[in-house]
Amino acid sequence: MKRLFVAALTAAVLVMSISCSKDSKETAAPSVASLRAELSKLSTTPATENTVITDMSKPFMTNIDTKKLHLLNQINALTGVTTMGLVGPLTVTGNLRLIASNQRVTITNAEAPTLATGVYICDVYTVYAEVSLPANSAGIVNYDLMARYGYSNWTTKLRGVLSSQSTGPTGNILALTTYSVLPRYNVLGQAVGAPAIPAGDLTGLQFVYSYYEF
Repeated sequence: MKRLFVAALTAAVLVMSISCSKDSKETAAPSVASLRAELSKLSTTPATENTVITDMSKPFMTNIDTKKLHLLNQINALTGVTTMGLVGPLTVTGNLRLIASNQRVTITNAEAPTLATGVYICDVYTVYAEVSLPANSAGIVNYDLMARYGYSNWTTKLRGVLSSQSTGPTGNILALTTYSVLPRYNVLGQAVGAPAIPAGDLTGLQFVYSYYEF
């Protein structure tokens, strides 16, 4: 009986050892090369997938920027490097232009203290800038270092900066966009003279960004 018990125990340990070995192979840590390839792929993600996670976070991080930082942290851990070729923060001044007029927008008194909550006829402005990054680099917006910014999506009033990165004949381009809404009239056609929301006139706005070379 004792011999049978020992044999059974030995077999069980062997099975567990094989199972653990198999699991460890299936969950093996990714290589630096595979992480860098994934990071490079994220750097060309379409702008439609690069949205702000939450209006209340500081700094405002996009889903794509968060994934980039996670990958960079993994690469740092594997290589023992802590900077990964970080360059920045850098600034670029955006160009303000009108993109839509006579838009009906619901504005609350909390958003515009000089106005009663209601629907207003508004103009929509965008501030846009492009920066050329080195090849094999990933750009990140430093929201916490910006003095002001508007909406990443003016229809939902989501605060932040919309960023996208693309590579092509013109190089590795980081595009930065933010929006403001200027109330002009109430629904009766009366001029209201209120400042733009959410951060006033964005003329001369400076985007702050950094990039990692990998």
